[in-house]
Amino acid sequence: MPTLVLASGVANLATVPAFAAEVPPAVAMVTPMTYRSPAQLADGGVLVVGSSATGVQLADEIDRSGRAVTLSVGEHVRMPRTYRGRDIFWWLDAGGVLDERHDELDDLVRARHVPSPQLIGTPERRSIDLTTLGQLGVEIVGRIGSVRDGVGLFSGGLANTCRLADHKLNRLLERFDGWAGSADIEPLDGPHRPEPTAVPADALLAIDLRRRGIETIVWATGYHPDYTWLELPVLDTVVGSATPAEWCRDHLASTCSAGTWCGRAGRVTSAVLPTIAAPSLTICTVSCTPTASSGRDTGSAESQGRFDGKFATAR
Repeated sequence: MPTLVLASGVANLATVPAFAAEVPPAVAMVTPMTYRSPAQLADGGVLVVGSSATGVQLADEIDRSGRAVTLSVGEHVRMPRTYRGRDIFWWLDAGGVLDERHDELDDLVRARHVPSPQLIGTPERRSIDLTTLGQLGVEIVGRIGSVRDGVGLFSGGLANTCRLADHKLNRLLERFDGWAGSADIEPLDGPHRPEPTAVPADALLAIDLRRRGIETIVWATGYHPDYTWLELPVLDTVVGSATPAEWCRDHLASTCSAGTWCGRAGRVTSAVLPTIAAPSLTICTVSCTPTASSGRDTGSAESQGRFDGKFATAR
């Protein structure tokens, strides 16, 4: 029986909320998969949706191009580029965070959905977060919930979202300090804590896109895998809204007449930081015998899980 190893990644398609279809036709939309530089965008204002690594990096770059930028912020992971004189990834690696196994986590499902940390790679190793973006002139608003009649509606929970991110960061730094106190390592700079996130007191809850002069929306709202190219009956065992990866993760192993999905067992390295850390040792695999097409509808927007709307293409 031949074996097919699915290692096609989890960032095959950009994830865009369904209400993007309500955005006025005059407003162009791009995703990180089609974005190349600020030069491809219209000259007007830009709304960046998403405050993880990609969102904050693009907000920073677009703002520096001279455009007015608004950043819509949801749950995020605040993280400094360096701490106590060492790169943050030195801490994550040396402190054992990246080596935590899936069975050592309190909530595996949540761990696999943790946003990527707010980091940027620059020669000067500068940190990037909502405070630094606000100092540049980026307008910070809460998580976007819908678009109605050309008006974007945003959550009023921005302050709570930022306090939670600050709390998690301080807890991580406390863990690093505890480890450093007992580890046999070279001397480090003294412990310190970043200032709390500067949250605007009057963050907007509604923005009329046209009146605000917003001509482009960048949906930095994550990615999801695409298995539509693989026509195997084993995929038909997935029920509900779960993707094959989610389904096999929750069930660990399930068989059908066509093959087997083996659950993915790995470390936090791939579960939390999939784009910048080493992959897990074990990847979800399928063992199957060749079959005819399963008859699955691979062409519809529903089966592909992607937004079938208007997107500006890179020039």
